[in-house]
Amino acid sequence: MVTGPSDPRGPAARDHRATRAGAWQVLAVVFLATTLLAGSSMMLSIALPAIAADFHASAGATAWAYLAYQLTSVGFTVLMGQLSDSVDRRRLFLGGLVAFTVSTGLLAVAPTLPLLIALRALQGLAGAVLMATCAAVLAAVYPPQRLGGAMGVYLAGFSIAQAAGPCLGGVITSWAGWRWMFVLMLPLCLLALVWGSRALRLAAGAGSGQGVDVVGNTLLLASITLLLVGLSLASDLGWTSPVVVGSVVAGAVLAPALLRTARSRSARGIPPALDPALLRDRSFRLAMSAGMLVAAPRLALVVVVGLYYQGLHGLSPVAAALHVTAIAGGLTIGSVGADPFARRLGERRVGLALALVSLLALVVLLATVDTGGPLFVSCLLVLGTTTGGFQTLNVALLMRTAAPGRAGSLNGVRVMLQNVSLTLVVAVAISLVVSWVPADAARRFIAGDAAGLTAYDAGGIVRGFQALLVLLGVLVVAGAVAAWRTPEPRPVSRHEEVAAAASAS
Repeated sequence: MVTGPSDPRGPAARDHRATRAGAWQVLAVVFLATTLLAGSSMMLSIALPAIAADFHASAGATAWAYLAYQLTSVGFTVLMGQLSDSVDRRRLFLGGLVAFTVSTGLLAVAPTLPLLIALRALQGLAGAVLMATCAAVLAAVYPPQRLGGAMGVYLAGFSIAQAAGPCLGGVITSWAGWRWMFVLMLPLCLLALVWGSRALRLAAGAGSGQGVDVVGNTLLLASITLLLVGLSLASDLGWTSPVVVGSVVAGAVLAPALLRTARSRSARGIPPALDPALLRDRSFRLAMSAGMLVAAPRLALVVVVGLYYQGLHGLSPVAAALHVTAIAGGLTIGSVGADPFARRLGERRVGLALALVSLLALVVLLATVDTGGPLFVSCLLVLGTTTGGFQTLNVALLMRTAAPGRAGSLNGVRVMLQNVSLTLVVAVAISLVVSWVPADAARRFIAGDAAGLTAYDAGGIVRGFQALLVLLGVLVVAGAVAAWRTPEPRPVSRHEEVAAAASAS
């Protein structure tokens, strides 16, 4: 039978190519959505002083414009992950895009700070929907053999936003005002929504219909909220503050109740918010630990390097943001480039090599922390590249451990744990950097007043950075050990890849 000159291999080959083309469109929509998510927060962090001046608000009140998004985004991620396994993930993803688009448009015209904070909380809720479903959508349309490359492009969206966000936010705020950040984001939100409504048909699915764990998610939300509030306030109030200690302890006390609820639901065959079986799974536990530990330098240095160049070397916010792009640019390179090497050399071998190079970069940074010169910036680029590559391989491995119909729940737990670790590492990093100087010098450093620091104060800041780099090196070593002990994933055959692509269509 002749199939036509356009493709001598027949209809199956044409269908397979069409499926792969559709998968690329899904990946493009996911990439655009994640870039918008990360970009909105990165740009807003630079604009907080302008927002405070516009609304005549205190620094603490203005900080909630950033914190409100973080709380709702992290707190609802597991719930949205469960929901993505229970309902049509396409509809849920598009619903998240609608909420994000509407909140972005309203943020541009918010008349008061309380309303702006409420809209940021809504934007964070939409972010939780998108974060919980992005990886699950990709896992549904990409076969296991190609999932690592897709995850690299997906994670590169965050890296690009981290690279461009601070600079764009500074330029837009200085030239046109902070509201224009949201005005300029709106057309991209609409593009993602229109494009996604067509492209995500490939990822549509009825879901299991098993529902969600309302009690477990409520306990989890309360625990995360208390922990994040306590950790976020630690850099201002100190680790011994009754508010910080009380919030962290109260959040930790809820953990046993959450585990009891999870065990009870599991015994009745109902999926819990935090599945005990997932935490007992050796592959997930080790891979999750490795990802959080090796990513610690990226999470901490993205924040403190901006402070380093402003508070120690006296650079402007825009100039400091350009130096931060060394880390974020490296993250983009590593996220996209790790998978081809892993396919040839093996994921474990490449992952451990990346962790080792990260450790070497930290050692060089330790010796050059008081210079801030080209070698320092080059090490930041290397550190971003290696940790970005490791994260790509690690997320792909984690998603491949998901049981059938549980990819959304697993990804929700992954994102939640990753974001909680982000807040913890950043809070520790900021506190550690200023722990060798008096409170007045610490305030000058945080405010970017390098001229107000004495030589003794500057030396104390350098010692603080050195202590942070030593801590990060210890975490990378621990992450490398966890990665070494993580079972090697079973290779996927070409037959399985084609079968998975056909089932996705």
